Amino acid sequence: MIYSRSNFLSEKDLREFPVLDDDGFLMKYFKQVCADTKMKEQTLSLPYFLELQTPPKLDPTKYGALIVLDTYYCFNSAWTLEIIRNNMMSKPEYASMLDSVNALLEKYRKFVSSFVTDWHLSDDVSKSELLDETVYAKILNSVVVPTDNVKTYVQYERNAAEKEEPIYGLITLFTCYAFWPILFRTFGTDIPESNLYREWIIGNQGGHSAIAVDGIVQTYWLDAGHSLDKDKVQNIIEDCLMCEYKMFKEG
Repeated sequence: MIYSRSNFLSEKDLREFPVLDDDGFLMKYFKQVCADTKMKEQTLSLPYFLELQTPPKLDPTKYGALIVLDTYYCFNSAWTLEIIRNNMMSKPEYASMLDSVNALLEKYRKFVSSFVTDWHLSDDVSKSELLDETVYAKILNSVVVPTDNVKTYVQYERNAAEKEEPIYGLITLFTCYAFWPILFRTFGTDIPESNLYREWIIGNQGGHSAIAVDGIVQTYWLDAGHSLDKDKVQNIIEDCLMCEYKMFKEG
């Protein structure tokens, strides 16, 4: 199992979404913000990424520490996506994208539930409770001590979901889907079998999650005649990129 929030959708899953031949507005804008802020270079210069190089020097404990923090983030992010979807249901301008957002939510919830079942975080939860926020909030809070940055990141996304137009909530989640592939693709695919983290590195290069969201925003929002506040989009991306940088720094 590749624990990649950037790639929880498979190639087959992408058939359920409007996939663009080229990058849509969101991906192009995201790449421009990354270039302007040099956040990609700053993040790749952190010890976490330097120690992933072949031969790897990354302590498995540090790898595991990041996975634990990411588990906490991903569960909360899935619940945030559910809030975004629910808010969309009451607004007619989002009707055309609901099927795609529902499909995205279904795949994300399935992905995050695998953390608990595969990593044996709990053995007393029934299948019917696998995706219940109350149950898993209790589990996470009992086993994970999130850093201040991760708590800030989670709350930032939740605030966007609850207080902003749903499209901006979706864009807030897009940053985490898009940034990891950009980072891990710098390693290329010619990674020796001897590199302990080979599958982890390659598994984060696909970016199917970002491709799906980019297609949703482009096809069902922009192409439908709706607009986006570019300054707001830039602020969202910059804020989320900083949280991502800090997470890898902590990892």
